[in-house]
Amino acid sequence: MTDWRNRLRDADRALDRELKPEAAQRLRRSLLASASSLAPSPWMWSRAFAATAAALTLVCAGLLAALQGGDLRDAPPADATKAALVPAQDDAPPERQQLHFSTPGGTRIIWVFDPGFEVKGTLP
Repeated sequence: MTDWRNRLRDADRALDRELKPEAAQRLRRSLLASASSLAPSPWMWSRAFAATAAALTLVCAGLLAALQGGDLRDAPPADATKAALVPAQDDAPPERQQLHFSTPGGTRIIWVFDPGFEVKGTLP
């Protein structure tokens, strides 16, 4: 059984023949001309760079605007789920906050955030 390399070598008619210098120069010129026409121009790279930079600038500006938007307590609840950050009841200190979350099915979850919380357990 022969592999593909041996078959290619056996089928190559020009393997052991010398190429005339004029033919070699003509072949070299045609290869260099085709290679230079395939190379991307620097103008293409600058357009791609400008488009990428513009897209990243817009994304960063959007994120900055979203982060600077406002307080979560002033935002209306979302359509699919209702979530709002509201102060705790009157009996709790004003630093305490609660997060009320309700699903469209009616499940309600209330998280109470305690700013004075301390982890009292010890690691072994």
